[in-house]
Amino acid sequence: MTEDFVGAGGKLEEKFVEAVDTTLKAEPFVPFEVRAAQEKAALLPGLAKLKAAMGEAEFDRLVNQVQNINLGDNALLIVAGKEQLRTALLGYQEQIKTAFGVSSLRIVGGGRYGVDAF
Repeated sequence: MTEDFVGAGGKLEEKFVEAVDTTLKAEPFVPFEVRAAQEKAALLPGLAKLKAAMGEAEFDRLVNQVQNINLGDNALLIVAGKEQLRTALLGYQEQIKTAFGVSSLRIVGGGRYGVDAF
Protein backbone atom coordinates (compact mmCIF):
# COMPACT_ATOMS: atom_id res chain seq x y z
CA MET A 1 0.00 0.00 0.00
CA THR A 2 2.75 2.45 0.87
CA GLU A 3 4.51 1.58 -2.38
CA ASP A 4 2.18 4.07 -4.05
CA PHE A 5 3.91 6.93 -2.22
CA VAL A 6 7.26 5.49 -1.28
CA GLY A 7 9.23 3.67 -3.94
CA ALA A 8 10.99 0.36 -3.49
CA GLY A 9 14.16 2.20 -2.43
CA GLY A 10 12.33 3.85 0.48
CA LYS A 11 12.51 7.36 -0.95
CA LEU A 12 9.61 9.60 -1.68
CA GLU A 13 9.17 9.49 -5.43
CA GLU A 14 6.15 11.72 -5.67
CA LYS A 15 6.78 14.81 -7.79
CA PHE A 16 5.52 18.18 -6.57
CA VAL A 17 3.84 20.20 -9.29
CA GLU A 18 3.50 23.89 -8.55
CA ALA A 19 1.22 26.36 -10.25
CA VAL A 20 3.22 29.18 -11.77
CA ASP A 21 1.71 32.60 -11.14
CA THR A 22 3.28 35.12 -13.49
CA THR A 23 1.51 38.04 -11.79
CA LEU A 24 3.58 37.67 -8.62
CA LYS A 25 6.97 39.32 -8.31
CA ALA A 26 9.50 39.77 -5.53
CA GLU A 27 10.60 43.26 -4.57
CA PRO A 28 13.29 44.30 -2.10
CA PHE A 29 12.11 45.74 1.20
CA VAL A 30 12.04 49.55 1.20
CA PRO A 31 12.35 51.43 4.54
CA PHE A 32 9.04 52.83 5.75
CA GLU A 33 10.25 56.43 5.66
CA VAL A 34 10.93 56.12 1.92
CA ARG A 35 7.57 54.45 1.26
CA ALA A 36 5.76 57.09 3.31
CA ALA A 37 7.35 59.88 1.26
CA GLN A 38 5.93 58.26 -1.88
CA GLU A 39 2.54 57.06 -0.62
CA LYS A 40 1.60 58.73 2.69
CA ALA A 41 2.85 62.31 2.80
CA ALA A 42 0.54 63.09 5.74
CA LEU A 43 2.76 60.95 7.99
CA LEU A 44 6.00 62.80 7.20
CA PRO A 45 5.76 65.54 9.88
CA GLY A 46 5.07 62.92 12.57
CA LEU A 47 7.88 60.70 11.32
CA ALA A 48 10.31 63.65 11.43
CA LYS A 49 9.32 64.44 15.04
CA LEU A 50 9.63 60.78 16.01
CA LYS A 51 13.06 60.52 14.38
CA ALA A 52 14.24 63.54 16.40
CA ALA A 53 12.82 62.06 19.63
CA MET A 54 14.21 58.52 19.12
CA GLY A 55 17.46 59.32 17.39
CA GLU A 56 18.30 58.32 13.85
CA ALA A 57 19.86 54.94 14.71
CA GLU A 58 16.86 53.73 16.75
CA PHE A 59 14.44 55.13 14.19
CA ASP A 60 16.15 53.18 11.40
CA ARG A 61 16.33 50.03 13.52
CA LEU A 62 12.67 50.11 14.57
CA VAL A 63 10.36 52.45 12.66
CA ASN A 64 11.86 51.96 9.21
CA GLN A 65 11.26 48.20 9.58
CA VAL A 66 7.48 48.38 10.11
CA GLN A 67 5.07 47.12 7.47
CA ASN A 68 2.59 50.00 7.65
CA ILE A 69 1.38 52.96 9.69
CA ASN A 70 -2.16 54.33 9.49
CA LEU A 71 -3.26 57.61 11.04
CA GLY A 72 -6.93 58.24 11.78
CA ASP A 73 -9.02 60.44 14.02
CA ASN A 74 -6.74 60.80 17.05
CA ALA A 75 -5.56 57.21 16.60
CA LEU A 76 -2.48 55.55 15.14
CA LEU A 77 -2.11 51.94 14.01
CA ILE A 78 1.35 50.47 13.44
CA VAL A 79 1.63 47.08 11.76
CA ALA A 80 5.04 45.82 12.83
CA GLY A 81 4.80 42.38 11.28
CA LYS A 82 7.06 40.80 13.89
CA GLU A 83 6.31 40.39 17.56
CA GLN A 84 9.90 41.27 18.51
CA LEU A 85 9.64 44.60 16.66
CA ARG A 86 6.26 45.28 18.26
CA THR A 87 7.71 44.71 21.72
CA ALA A 88 10.62 47.07 21.04
CA LEU A 89 8.25 49.79 19.78
CA LEU A 90 6.17 49.53 22.95
CA GLY A 91 9.05 51.18 24.81
CA TYR A 92 8.51 54.31 22.69
CA GLN A 93 4.72 54.60 23.10
CA GLU A 94 4.72 58.09 24.56
CA GLN A 95 7.20 59.44 22.00
CA ILE A 96 5.10 57.97 19.18
CA LYS A 97 1.86 59.45 20.55
CA THR A 98 3.47 62.87 21.01
CA ALA A 99 5.09 62.89 17.56
CA PHE A 100 1.83 62.12 15.77
CA GLY A 101 -0.43 64.05 18.17
CA VAL A 102 -2.69 61.11 18.99
CA SER A 103 -4.07 59.73 22.22
CA SER A 104 -4.74 56.21 20.98
CA LEU A 105 -1.98 53.91 19.73
CA ARG A 106 -2.18 50.29 18.67
CA ILE A 107 0.89 48.34 17.62
CA VAL A 108 0.16 44.99 15.97
CA GLY A 109 2.90 42.37 15.83
CA GLY A 110 1.91 38.99 14.57
CA GLY A 111 3.15 35.49 14.95
CA ARG A 112 4.49 33.31 12.18
CA TYR A 113 6.70 36.05 10.72
CA GLY A 114 3.91 38.60 10.48
CA VAL A 115 1.38 36.43 8.68
CA ASP A 116 -1.09 36.80 11.56
CA ALA A 117 -0.85 40.60 11.50
CA PHE A 118 -2.89 40.97 8.31
